[in-house]
Amino acid sequence: MEDKILLTSGIEADADCLTNGQCGMQTYGVLGIRNSENANVSNFVQDIFLGATMFVGVVVTISFVISGFMLVSSAGNESLAEKGKSGLKYSIIGLLLVVFSYSIVRIVQTISAG
Repeated sequence: MEDKILLTSGIEADADCLTNGQCGMQTYGVLGIRNSENANVSNFVQDIFLGATMFVGVVVTISFVISGFMLVSSAGNESLAEKGKSGLKYSIIGLLLVVFSYSIVRIVQTISAG
C-alpha cells in the first residue's frame, strides 16, 4: 500500500482514498499553523475565533431551517408567517456575518503563517 501524499492544496491522497472518495483535507498542514515552531498565542486565539464562528454557523443554519419550516407550514396564519419571514431575514444576515468572519480569520491565519 502506498503512503499518503499531501498535495499543495491540502488534500491528503493515496490510491485507496481516491477510489473510495475518502480523502482528507489537511488545512493546518498546508498553512503550517499547528507546527511546534508556529505555535503561539496569536494562532491559538485565531483558532478559538474560528471554532466560535463554526459554532455560530451551525446555530444560524438550524435557525434558518426552523424559520423556513415555520414559513412553509404557516398555512394562512399571518403571525406565524411573519415570524418565519423575520427569522429567515435574520438567519440570512447571520449567515453572511459568519461567512465573512470565517473568511477574515482564514485570511489572517494565512498571512500570519506566511
